[in-house]
Amino acid sequence: MTRLLLDAHLSGRAIGQALRDRGHDIRSLDAEKNLEGLRDEDVLALAISEDRVLITANVADFLPLLTTLIESGRSHPGCILLHNSFRNEDFGPLISAIDRELQEVPPDEWTDRVSWARRS
Repeated sequence: MTRLLLDAHLSGRAIGQALRDRGHDIRSLDAEKNLEGLRDEDVLALAISEDRVLITANVADFLPLLTTLIESGRSHPGCILLHNSFRNEDFGPLISAIDRELQEVPPDEWTDRVSWARRS
């Protein structure tokens, strides 16, 4: 079981539930009113504070944030970046790609890892 945080543009109801059914602990920004509109820095801080692997398609914003974090000597619980070949409503392929990444990396090896989920 891996603790995951789904960024706001990913469906907690579809993607989150499918990953929860596979035994993962899911928190989804789109499912919690109090998390609406969080800045990217705050999303990353939430993932860190709750020790959750962040899953996002917002590569343009999060990759620099993660790089800066690591360069400053700080750590993060891991991140799965979604390739731009996915559309947010591609639930089946998104779930499969995320699940494949989670199966390939044991939960205790996600620290500071940035992984790309791609179509098979």
